[in-house]
Amino acid sequence: MGVISLLLVWDGVSAILSSVLGLYLALPDFPYHWQYALGTLLVAWVFFALFGAYRRKLRPSIFAMPLRLVGASLAAGFSLSLLSGEWGVTPAVLVLTFTPLCALALAGRILLSKDRPQRQGPMRAAVYGAGELGCLLVDRFGGMQGPRPVLFLDDDPAKKGTRYKGVRVVGGLETLPRLAGKVDCLVVAIDQLSPRRLKKAIQLAAAQGLPLKRFGLFDQQEEMSAARLGEIHPEDLLRREAVALDATPLRALLAGKTVLVTGGAGSIGSELCRQTLQLGADHLVAFDISENGLFQLGRELSSLYPADRYTLEVGSVRDKSRMNQLMEQYRPAIILHAAAHKHVPMMEACPSEAVKNNLLGTKTAAEAAIAAGAELFVLISTDKAVNPSSVMGATKRGAELCLQLLWGRHPATRFCAVRFGNVLDSQGSVVPIFREQIARGGPVTVTHREMRRYFMTIPEAVQLVLHAAALSHGGETFVLDMGEPVAIYDLACDMIRLCGYRPHQDIEIQFTGPRPGEKLLEELELPEEETHPTSCPRITAFSWREWASPAAEGLFEKLKEAASAGDGSQVLALLHQLVPTYRCPPIQEEHTM
Repeated sequence: MGVISLLLVWDGVSAILSSVLGLYLALPDFPYHWQYALGTLLVAWVFFALFGAYRRKLRPSIFAMPLRLVGASLAAGFSLSLLSGEWGVTPAVLVLTFTPLCALALAGRILLSKDRPQRQGPMRAAVYGAGELGCLLVDRFGGMQGPRPVLFLDDDPAKKGTRYKGVRVVGGLETLPRLAGKVDCLVVAIDQLSPRRLKKAIQLAAAQGLPLKRFGLFDQQEEMSAARLGEIHPEDLLRREAVALDATPLRALLAGKTVLVTGGAGSIGSELCRQTLQLGADHLVAFDISENGLFQLGRELSSLYPADRYTLEVGSVRDKSRMNQLMEQYRPAIILHAAAHKHVPMMEACPSEAVKNNLLGTKTAAEAAIAAGAELFVLISTDKAVNPSSVMGATKRGAELCLQLLWGRHPATRFCAVRFGNVLDSQGSVVPIFREQIARGGPVTVTHREMRRYFMTIPEAVQLVLHAAALSHGGETFVLDMGEPVAIYDLACDMIRLCGYRPHQDIEIQFTGPRPGEKLLEELELPEEETHPTSCPRITAFSWREWASPAAEGLFEKLKEAASAGDGSQVLALLHQLVPTYRCPPIQEEHTM
């Protein structure tokens, strides 16, 4: 019997006992009928459910659960007094009835929340995967702390009934529900398990209340002997088939070069810093307005590289004199421009700041790169720049147009842009937000059931950005293969299950409605942008056929004036002129379930 079922029984018995006790103390001659007992039971269950006493995983806290139970008990008592007025039961009498109910209900939750007696010895593990990794886990038992493999699950029917060191293959993954009471956890020991099968494993384990672990390699460079137990992360659910990419062109691109990374303390920027140094850049200049972020990056780099390999510089791409001084001082051959304001709703509220940073900041950095004789300037763009419905997307599209204009006039510096979608676990992205909400016990907030986004891991996105840079001859926009778009609602459900909870039962999911500027599905290219494959299997590209209209330069100046004046309405009007595809379609909101 599950915890919720036990609570329903406990609360039902508590309600009947409390009503008997309360009425006996207040009205000794009260004719207690079975109809009254049934009414008390139903009213108690209804109001406990309405007040969320059964909604989440059992977690009594100092304030939250007692307040829920007090509110539910008072509401139930008041309602029952209205229903039972013909029997002469007053609200004062019902206070005596439902006060012990509240106390008993809380006591039940405290008792049921206590850790149940643990079995002696290690947890019994069902190992999903009877291959090399699964057998290695059996070999390792006794020499490491962890669960004891007691049986195998494997999707290969030919393996059913076979044994390895006494551990038998009992069937495929779908056999798990029939193993209730025989295992205490599920360990996934398949290195290249598809996201579809991994989701199935998560769902089945969650339905049985089994903890889920992963045994394998957590770094593709590691040998099989380094396999270890660990957690399953959201990126494992969104993983696509790995494509082996040759790092030779990246080393050739970066060897002996000074590389400047703007926004170097951010999620993408900091990974660009790591990979450029790892691939042999002669010197890295990490540039960011966040001194705290640069300090943390510096601490990391100092443990890996000598101090003469990198420099940390504080400043803003909006500061023209600072950018010129920086370019003149270091003369970088390659500029990787990741500095940007990226949060869509915040930029809807602050359009002038979005223009200053995303559009004019790109223009300032690019012009400084031209003056310093830089070889290559790479703009980190976004799928939100395609048919933008937000200020953030429109300013990034404007930045792309700005580079087109500069490339037409200054071909000595190769300009290109790289578009991709969301990156997992980046600062302020959906995964860490969901993780925090789940840790608090919910609710998890999703804007819309049909909201879908493209996802990549940060290292994967940065690796492809550098490959695009190596492919560039100037005047291209590269589009990264983002795989299939992921439903944010499905991601929320999977993350809840990963943490051992059940969506809408242990952890509530609330639909809040799309925020200003959001689309249900992002796009990666415009219809007129005819992409073609490149030598990298994960990257397509299209060339800039026409330079941006010369009139665009006049719009840049007008945008600068309007943004400096903080004239938001004028900024929006000018963005519409600069980016004709900028639109804000109405989206029908979906209400909380």
